[in-house]
Amino acid sequence: MAICVFSSACDWTCNRGHGRCFGLTPSVCKEGGSSSSSCCNFYHELTCVANCPSAYVENEENDCVCPVGTTGNNCEHSIDCGCLENPKNGTVELTGTTYNSEAVYSCNTGYSMTGNRMRACSESGVWSGTLPMCTAADCGSLAHPDAGSVVYRSTLYDAVAAYSCESGYILTGNSERKCMHDAEWSGETPKCTKPDCGDLTHPTNGEVAYNSTKYNEVAIYYCDTGYILTGYCERKCMETSQWSGTTPTCSVVNCSNLKGPEHGRVSVTDTTYNSVATYTCNDSYTLVGDHESKCLSSGIWSGVTPICTGQPVDSCSCDCTGISVSFAVTAVILIAIVTFLLGMCIHHRKGNQIHNGSTAGLQQIQNGSTAGPQQIQNGSTTGPQLILNGSTTSPQQIQNGSTTGPQLILNGSTTGPQQIQNGSTTGPQQIHNGDKL
Repeated sequence: MAICVFSSACDWTCNRGHGRCFGLTPSVCKEGGSSSSSCCNFYHELTCVANCPSAYVENEENDCVCPVGTTGNNCEHSIDCGCLENPKNGTVELTGTTYNSEAVYSCNTGYSMTGNRMRACSESGVWSGTLPMCTAADCGSLAHPDAGSVVYRSTLYDAVAAYSCESGYILTGNSERKCMHDAEWSGETPKCTKPDCGDLTHPTNGEVAYNSTKYNEVAIYYCDTGYILTGYCERKCMETSQWSGTTPTCSVVNCSNLKGPEHGRVSVTDTTYNSVATYTCNDSYTLVGDHESKCLSSGIWSGVTPICTGQPVDSCSCDCTGISVSFAVTAVILIAIVTFLLGMCIHHRKGNQIHNGSTAGLQQIQNGSTAGPQQIQNGSTTGPQLILNGSTTSPQQIQNGSTTGPQLILNGSTTGPQQIQNGSTTGPQQIHNGDKL
C-alpha cells in the first residue's frame, strides 16, 4: 500500500512519485474518513498502482524495472555473464552466457574436482559461485613388501611404483603398480620369497643330503661304500630356482688287474669292489704271504703280493762244479746214445758186455786210455764207460758186483764208478776238468 498526501489545494501525489493514486476524491475527504469541503489536512491510505513505461515491469516493491535478463535505458539489452575459462587440468561446458545460462565443469582423467561443479548466469550479469579446481588423484603412500622395497616419484595420478626384492629373494606378483584415476593403486602388493629349487633325486648307489630347497642352500652327494662319485659332489640352489650343475653318478670301485707272483699265478674273476683274488705257486714252489687279496673301497687290493720260493722239479740242490742240471741231464742222454753206437762198433773187439764174468775192456775212448769195460753184470770190472780227453781205470755200471771206476771223465781222471747195484764202489759219478767232488 502507498500513502497519498493531500495538499492544501487538495491535490495529491503518491509518496513514490511513479503514478497517481486512485481512491477517495478530495471533495469527499473527511477527517477520520468523512467528507468535508475544507482542505484535507490528513492522510488517507489509498492503493498506489505503478504506471511503468513500455518495456518496464513493476516489481514486488512497485518499482518499474527492466524484465529479468535485460538491461539498458529502455531494457533493450540482454544480460550476458560472459565466457568462462577452463580450469587447469579440466574443462567447462556452457549452455550460454546470458541470464539463466549454466556452466558445467569436469576434470581430466586422473584429476578430482574441488569447488562448484555447476555455475549459472545471474540477473546481475555475473556467474554464480567460483571457479573450481582440478587436482590430480593422490593414491597415497605404499608399504614395501617383506625382504623388498618399493620406489616411486609421486603418489599422484599416473605415477608408477616399482618393486624389488633383496638378494636371494624372488618377486611374486606385480613388479609395478600405477596410480589410477580413482586414486587407487593398480594391482596388489607383491611378495618377496626365497627361490625354491625343489627336491633332488639321489643317484643310484648313492645319497644326497640338504637342509632346505630354498635359495643358497647346498646339497651334498655321497656314494655307497665301494662306489666312487663322478660329477658334482655339491650343488647350490640358485636365484633362478634351479640347482647348479647336474646329478652325479656313483660308479663301482675298480682295483684294476693284479700281477701274479714269480713262479706262480693269480686267479681273479672280477676286479671291482669286494672281489677276491687267489694266489697259487707252481709245482715245487711254496707260497709265502697271503693266499687271497680283496678289492677294497679305496680302489686298491688288500695286502701285498706273496712270493713263491723253491726250485724247479728238474734241478739239483747243489752246483756240481758249475755244471748245471740241464747239462747233467743232457750229458747222461748223450752218454747213453754214444754208448749204444760205440757198443755196436766194438762188439767183437774187447768185450763190450760181460755177463757173469769179468773184463778189463772199455766201450769208448777219445784222446785217452782206459782199461775197463762199459757194463758188468754179475761180475767185476776196472774200466770206465766213456773217456773224453782223459783216462780212467774204472767202469760205468756194476750190477751185483763191485767197481772202483767212474762213469764219465771229461778232461780229467778218476778212479771211481757211477752206479753200483747190489755192490759197492769207491769212485765218483762225474769228473769235469779235475778230480771228483
